[in-house]
Amino acid sequence: PNGQGSAVGLEFVEPKGAGFEVLVCQGVGRSLEVFRCHDEADVKRRQKRRKRRAQVKKNKKANEETPNEEQLDEDNAADDQGDDQHRAADELAELPSHRLAAKAVSMAWCHATGELLVALTNNELEVVKLSPADPPDSLSLGRTG
Repeated sequence: PNGQGSAVGLEFVEPKGAGFEVLVCQGVGRSLEVFRCHDEADVKRRQKRRKRRAQVKKNKKANEETPNEEQLDEDNAADDQGDDQHRAADELAELPSHRLAAKAVSMAWCHATGELLVALTNNELEVVKLSPADPPDSLSLGRTG
């Protein structure tokens, strides 16, 4: 269900009290997908963690089997490529998506109220409130009205 189809609309918003930016994706279907945008310090921390985990996995694999010199050189060359690049997983984290009453046509963000207004194909308007949830790095999405 998530990640299928094309993204019709994208909005970078900053909900009140959340302390981080959010990417809201409107697809061609009935769901709104929401992603947390990490700041530069978090991106660097996530990259470092990913590299460290890859190194541990590589060391574990090397201890299990002893490949010949050519295989080690090929593996090292493949691992070194692209390690310094940002990945989407480093910059974005998926938050719970929101299921709409009908297919979305368009959306608009109201900064004053912290709500997302979504126009639907059945000529209704749905208001989605983005508010901070119990874990500090997540959001609560709910219909209002």
